[in-house]
Amino acid sequence: MVSPGDPEIPPELPLTPPPAASACDGLVPTPGPFFSATGPGTYSENCLGTADGTGTYVALGHGYPRWWMFDIVPIAGGEPVGSTFVPYPIEPYLAPMESGFQMTMNHEFRVVDELGNEIVREEAPSSTVRVNARGGSVVFFVPPGVPRAPEVQWRTATGAVTASATVAGLYAVVGVGRSGNALVAVSEAGSAPTTTLRWLGPSGPVSDPFPSPGVEWPNVPEGMRLADGSVALWGRGEAVSVVRDGETRLSPAPSWLSGRRYWSIVLVRGGTAHALLPAVVQDSPLVQIEIVAANGESCGTVVLPSVAHTRDVNIGRDGTVIVGGMGASYDPRVADECEWRWWPGLFR
Repeated sequence: MVSPGDPEIPPELPLTPPPAASACDGLVPTPGPFFSATGPGTYSENCLGTADGTGTYVALGHGYPRWWMFDIVPIAGGEPVGSTFVPYPIEPYLAPMESGFQMTMNHEFRVVDELGNEIVREEAPSSTVRVNARGGSVVFFVPPGVPRAPEVQWRTATGAVTASATVAGLYAVVGVGRSGNALVAVSEAGSAPTTTLRWLGPSGPVSDPFPSPGVEWPNVPEGMRLADGSVALWGRGEAVSVVRDGETRLSPAPSWLSGRRYWSIVLVRGGTAHALLPAVVQDSPLVQIEIVAANGESCGTVVLPSVAHTRDVNIGRDGTVIVGGMGASYDPRVADECEWRWWPGLFR
């Protein structure tokens, strides 16, 4: 009963259920201000950029006739605080670790700390580095000497080998599953060698070999880990199939990957979403990065202003986006100049 002077009690209203949570919630960031830098070089059509997991620095790479230089620049901008170089006229692969970087190049495997100081250099006639979601890296390593028996090594971020394994016919690491096991390519002996795939762990094989349709020795499919833990296999610029971590059956690529030729995928938001980086069109004024949730739902596109002649877009281990290319003053008849822009921790 309501007494005179008491506030009126409204009739009871039906409860409105909260909106259903979306797989895209919190995945698409709003870009803030960016930082920028320039640097000389004569191979600067490949102006590279990446960042390790510390969120403190970015590594900006630019080429010269006989080496590649990576300047280590504070993530908030400023003068370089360190550098590292590769004395070969080829593009190195710089893999960002939790702290520092690992790189491969012609005949060498190297590890540098977050300031570019070299802490490991090993002779290796052939090597490739892949980031391990469980920490450190998985390295395909061919040691010097005879016989040159290739092996898969599990290394810490600072380059220490914690385990190694091999199988007969091993010739490449295709990808790394969420478990840290390596998906490897193996050549099967015969008058016409064929390629099979199998999973290899620190203690040895963890699966039997299984067929890899469309992969012919000595070609190596590019494997990219997806947010659901599977590895997508790419051939001729597009995803052709996927294999789940530890399984021995290839499945068709998911529909959200269909038709995306020459796109690369970077796991962001702690490995819970995909950032899709298209082949960048030179002179495009904008860089567009599509975000796709683990379940394949497209969440939207982040649009960033590019440099005058964009050639490289990358997302570092800490979620920093780095756009590299040649500046507005670029003239192919004279020495080039690299220009970079980066957005610190945008996809952290």
